[in-house]
Amino acid sequence: MIRCLVIDDEPPALAILADYIGQVPFLKLYATTTDPI
Repeated sequence: MIRCLVIDDEPPALAILADYIGQVPFLKLYATTTDPI
């Protein structure tokens, strides 16, 4: 299992990436954020 943290300044891109990660069996979405700090 690979845990993923998605960082992007565009909320639509976050949603697309989160959806993709949810479809891949060996990936787990750990968190999303628009703030890199």
